[in-house]
Amino acid sequence: MAGSPHLAGTRRVFLERFPYALVYRVEASVATILAVSHGSQRPGYWLSRRG
Repeated sequence: MAGSPHLAGTRRVFLERFPYALVYRVEASVATILAVSHGSQRPGYWLSRRG
């Protein structure tokens, strides 16, 4: 599985060449992208924006 464990049961993978990371959750065989976070933001800033 790509990425490393992150906040609230999610995983995070950093993009090459760009200062962004994809935050996602895998359930069964489906990966759901929860956030595209900028590397300069504080960790977990996107948690309050979940739907």
